[in-house]
Amino acid sequence: MASLNEIEDYKIKFVEELGEKIASTISIVLNNERTAKLLQQSKEQANLLMTNEEELRQNLEEMRATQEQSEKREMELLAENEALKKENAELKIKIRNLQTK
Repeated sequence: MASLNEIEDYKIKFVEELGEKIASTISIVLNNERTAKLLQQSKEQANLLMTNEEELRQNLEEMRATQEQSEKREMELLAENEALKKENAELKIKIRNLQTK
């Protein structure tokens, strides 16, 4: 009867190896799940970065357009200012001429 209760060494070794393989498989599955989550996060971050990059590009284009408009307006104002200075100088001359008559 003692032999019925005794488990043979090769069976114990088999169960131990089987347990190690199951533990290893579980570990691999968990690592794969973590890797999949990290990959998904990475994809989401890449998409967010692309969206932000596009928004920044659009903002830069708008800023350049605004700058060009500002420069154009500045040139127009400078030209108007010069024209007013010239007209003012001409009016001063006319006033002097009228005063001397």
